[in-house]
Amino acid sequence: NLRITQISVEGNTYYTDEEVISLIFPETNDLHTLYALWDNRFGEKKDIPFIKNYNISITGLHSAEIIVYEKGLIGYIPYMGNYLYFDVEGYIVETSTEKIDGLLFIDGINFDFFVLNSRLPVEDDNLFYNTLVLSRLINQKDLEVERIYFDRDMKVTLYMGDIKVYLGEATELESKILTLVDIWPQIAKEKGTLYLDNYSKVNNIV
Repeated sequence: NLRITQISVEGNTYYTDEEVISLIFPETNDLHTLYALWDNRFGEKKDIPFIKNYNISITGLHSAEIIVYEKGLIGYIPYMGNYLYFDVEGYIVETSTEKIDGLLFIDGINFDFFVLNSRLPVEDDNLFYNTLVLSRLINQKDLEVERIYFDRDMKVTLYMGDIKVYLGEATELESKILTLVDIWPQIAKEKGTLYLDNYSKVNNIV
């Protein structure tokens, strides 16, 4: 009768609570309280995609708590039928056939090879910093950006439905995004290209 029947999960965004529980406790016997206590102390942790680490606390005879520490992903790149997920420093930290919602699709990056847990070999490392800045701004302003495209000169275009937003050089990104937020309600149903590359902070002119 010593079975865990109540499990709380914290720190998870890539998986639901139920998915985390089934990944950590895949077998019926895993939920036996004494076995779970022994396995948590002496057993090997499960290798779970997108999760860096997790802690299990047995909080009672029939209860447990799982705290999840996810990998810090900011974007992904499609590659030969898979998705390469990278962190803020440009390290490929995960490859998967599964696409995670809420991360940015980065397009236009050219590379000949990659090594898992190593930095993606690109010509301009500013790409990762610019992606981080854009990711933060896009999430803060709740913009529905489907794709970010970097051309050979590292100039930026956002794809949002039937509208392309050309930001040009990756400068004054915050001001350009704030301008986009102000303009978006008037153009959301339109088609075409919005040019914000000549944005002037001084004159506030597009």
